[in-house]
Amino acid sequence: MSGARTHSGFRLTARDREMVRWIGRLRMATAAQVAERFDLGRAVGYARLSGLVRLGLLEHARIFHASPGVYLAPVPACPWWAAPSLPHTSICAPTRTTSSSAGW
Repeated sequence: MSGARTHSGFRLTARDREMVRWIGRLRMATAAQVAERFDLGRAVGYARLSGLVRLGLLEHARIFHASPGVYLAPVPACPWWAAPSLPHTSICAPTRTTSSSAGW
């Protein structure tokens, strides 16, 4: 389904799927963390994250007072974006990561 446009005009890419998987593994990430990890500019990063929220693949929440919001991968979205070669539970299940395995 790479490159398929949705009704909103957002084109889902392989990088978008990897962003959702990465955020799912971390449990949550800020836009700045996603931009740094995937080498995105500020505007492009927010545009990609916003599109993923509109598709229901990510959720945005302001959970920390006076801080930027965070993006979370909701579990019900996992089967939709999970890689077919891996059981979805291996991608969707929250796992502990260290900063080195998280790509920072």
